[in-house]
Amino acid sequence: MLAALSSGWSIRRPEAADAFRAGIDQGAGYDGTATAHGRDCVMPADTTAGEAAPFLLWLRDTYLPAPDLVRFSSEPAVERGIETDWRLPADGDRARVTDELRHHLSVVEGA
Repeated sequence: MLAALSSGWSIRRPEAADAFRAGIDQGAGYDGTATAHGRDCVMPADTTAGEAAPFLLWLRDTYLPAPDLVRFSSEPAVERGIETDWRLPADGDRARVTDELRHHLSVVEGA
């Protein structure tokens, strides 16, 4: 089953975690998984901080009802058992968001 959501989202529902493909206005495309079981979570696959920033900006500025709702973590944090989410800045451009993601990684990898 394929359900289309606004702004180019499509979600297939084969399992508990839904696969998605998202295309955003800047022309970037993302594959990943999403879940609404427990904590709502969207996980783009195989992205760097610089690649993830436009996706997070799109979520923050276009899709979500309030800019302070986006929290994030990373695979290295999960692998280290760090369960604390980081809050995405409620404002700021791609460079600011990329810096915040890189800062998160430097803290996590130094832990």
